[in-house]
Amino acid sequence: VNPPPQYQCDSVLYVTTHILDIDGEIIQTPCDDNATEVRFIPNKFDPLGVDSIFITWTNPSGDIILKTNDIDQPFHVTSANNGIYTMDLTLYKLDQVCTFSFSQFIECIISSTATSEIIKSYLRPNPSSRFVEVVHDQTGEIVAVEIYDTLGKLVKTEHNSFDKIIVEDFASGIYFFKVYFENGSIVTLPFTKI
Repeated sequence: VNPPPQYQCDSVLYVTTHILDIDGEIIQTPCDDNATEVRFIPNKFDPLGVDSIFITWTNPSGDIILKTNDIDQPFHVTSANNGIYTMDLTLYKLDQVCTFSFSQFIECIISSTATSEIIKSYLRPNPSSRFVEVVHDQTGEIVAVEIYDTLGKLVKTEHNSFDKIIVEDFASGIYFFKVYFENGSIVTLPFTKI
């Protein structure tokens, strides 16, 4: 007996990442409230004809943190670790198997600083093609800046000049500046390189 053919599932899932407070409001909070919401959207497969669905979430260490086959309601993945989280979905239908894999970089923010203070930090100019400056209203000085791409790869670390961080060698795209302050606060800011 031949195994069923394998297919990639195109747009089978709608995936959104939110940082939620305990009431479900979308804000920036400590990392144990990070949540990725996943909802099934039928595309290539008629949901009535799908025999079974399995969804698995894996944390950056490779440990399985969630397994489910319930697609009727959104489900949430929570964790207190930075890194890339991977979701694997497999749909089984009589003579076909459809697989889908999604990876999401989740940045945990551990800080005793109030959200209202964190929001006062930003990058300028943004977008930019040559350089960027970190502007903040935090108590304490910046001690380091780490810059990550959308895959979570560290592309640059800056320990000296924070008023003019050179980005002209970066490829065009979206980056995340992780800014460390001497008071222990950590802020992650999005940046667009043009």
